[in-house]
Amino acid sequence: MRRWMTVSALSVVGVLFAACGDDEGTSPGAGGSSGGGGSAGSAGSGGSAGNAGSAGNAGTGGSAGTAGAGGSSGSSGSAGTGGSAGSAGSAGTGGSSGSGDQPDAGDAGVENGDASSDASSDASCDAGPPPCTGCLELRAPFTAINQAGYFQIASSVLNLADTVVTFRVRAQTLDETGQLFVTAFGTDGETDDYIQGNGTFTVLNAAAFTDTETFIDIPLDFSTIATAGFDNTDVIAFGLQLGTGATFAPPRTAVLLLDSITFTGTSGLQTLDFTTDAQGFGLNAFAGIQTTEVIHH
Repeated sequence: MRRWMTVSALSVVGVLFAACGDDEGTSPGAGGSSGGGGSAGSAGSGGSAGNAGSAGNAGTGGSAGTAGAGGSSGSSGSAGTGGSAGSAGSAGTGGSSGSGDQPDAGDAGVENGDASSDASSDASCDAGPPPCTGCLELRAPFTAINQAGYFQIASSVLNLADTVVTFRVRAQTLDETGQLFVTAFGTDGETDDYIQGNGTFTVLNAAAFTDTETFIDIPLDFSTIATAGFDNTDVIAFGLQLGTGATFAPPRTAVLLLDSITFTGTSGLQTLDFTTDAQGFGLNAFAGIQTTEVIHH
């Protein structure tokens, strides 16, 4: 089957009520006291005996007292001023996708993740520290059986006939059913055939990885690749394939940490240690599932 995988073209080199206060008003004023009632007038004196005197005049009634004035009511308090609303935060800028320089080749972008980072991660502040530093996190969200995600680095044409490429990896997902696996591979470019030559398949389980904290080496000896038609003197890409088996129970995301890639048997090839960036290692945009992620830590 014709298959072409490449990620990014580069040669292999080292590397976020306001309390509206209602002010309470002053107490209303007390009502005024009512005025006292006027005093009653004195009765007139009776006339003297003898001639009948005139009847005395009745006394004048006293004037009524004046009512007291009512007190003023108190003023009501002023309402407090409402607080100002905060400004909305600006949206972040999306990352740019990578580019490929080989026919049919394409690279997806690589995310930089740390304790603060989607997804997709890359990670939020609540996500905790990264699983490793100076490494790549390879994520493949599988949704079906017999799926594959390809992670690789493209190169100029290399003669790797006598070369062993070693991938130092750690599995963050262990599947004791044996339906998640990883294998190293190379792709040649002879007459545009782009034949993929595979190494040995390694199951993501405790038998192979011990636990999720242990790094192991996965070597790819180009001299022993037996895939029909594969030319180990005309290699233009190499990397890791994550895949699911025929009885895999989806969905599940496989996560692999890649610490380094080293070379033996061929001079001039420098170790990829991913100290500061992904060094060109990324996704194949034209093969396998396209929801995979590479996150640099």
